[in-house]
Formats: sequence, C-alpha cells, structure tokens
Amino acid sequence: GVSRVVDRGVVQGDPTSSLLFAMVIAKVAERVRDECAQRGVRVVLVDPQNAAQIPGMIANDEMDVGAGWYAGGGSVAWKSGAALSVVVEVLRGELALVGLSLSSAKCELVPGRGVAKEDVRASAEGLGMKVADAVKLLGMPVGDIATATQMVKALVEKRVALLEKVWTLDCPFGEVQ
Repeated sequence: GVSRVVDRGVVQGDPTSSLLFAMVIAKVAERVRDECAQRGVRVVLVDPQNAAQIPGMIANDEMDVGAGWYAGGGSVAWKSGAALSVVVEVLRGELALVGLSLSSAKCELVPGRGVAKEDVRASAEGLGMKVADAVKLLGMPVGDIATATQMVKALVEKRVALLEKVWTLDCPFGEVQ
C-alpha cells in the first residue's frame, strides 16, 4: 500500500476529509458555546434533535445566539451585535487552535425579522463582513421576502432554459412534456 504523511489539512479527494472536518468543527462549536457561556453569551447549537425547541427558546429569552454547522460553513442567528461580536471573537480563536480561520470577507449578515438594518450594518462594519438582503442557506433563500422570491424565480428560469435545451436534443429523454 501507499502511505503519505500529511502535515496540514487532508489529501485532496480523500473520502474521509468531510468526516474529519465535521468531527473537528463539532468540537470547535462545543468549545465556542462553552467559552461564550463563560462570557455571558448563551449559545445554542442547533441540530435536528433540538430544532423544534428553538422557537420556544427564542420566545422565552433562553438564548442569545443560535449556531448551526454544516459541510464547509455555518450559520449564526443572533439578537444583539454585542453577542455576535463575542461569538465571532471566540470562534476565530477556536478555529485558529485547529489550523482554520474565519474569512470575514466571505461572511454575510442578513437582517432578521424585527432587527433594524442599521444595527446589522453597524455589526457588519465592525466585524469586516458584508450585509445581504438574502442568502442561500443549504440551497434555500433566507432573508428579505422580495429578494428571496427573486432568487427563486431566477433559479426556476435557469432550470427551464436548461430543460428547453434538453428537449431540442432529439433524444428519448427529450420527449418529456
């Protein structure tokens, strides 16, 4: 067999790389939750087991930040810019401990229901992040309803155009109507 020594990261194409990343980010998320709690910020890690409880926790003021991690990214829902700043500071430190970093330039903040856009803009500016009316979260638009609707319409129009091209290929698969 072939053996390789990897000093940093994983070998490209390694089928275990996603699993390795998931294991590392799960531990990082737990450490972020625990360190934020010591700083007075209540972070709840959202997962399929507790997702149904999250709306009640928000309504009962039992959490300051909700965080979920998936594939190569994460999402954070927050009530105040101060809480977000603590989470980002702790997250940057914990990622650095495992050789990862947060790319603020790729981060987008989306104003949630009941949140003033100016507060979001101030938080984004302080953290070096962008503000977006809507973003795709696991393939679904989230954010401003009008912007999300436009995102869905654009996606549907693109798919329709691709289907029309398939129909012109004169093949059995093009017979679908």
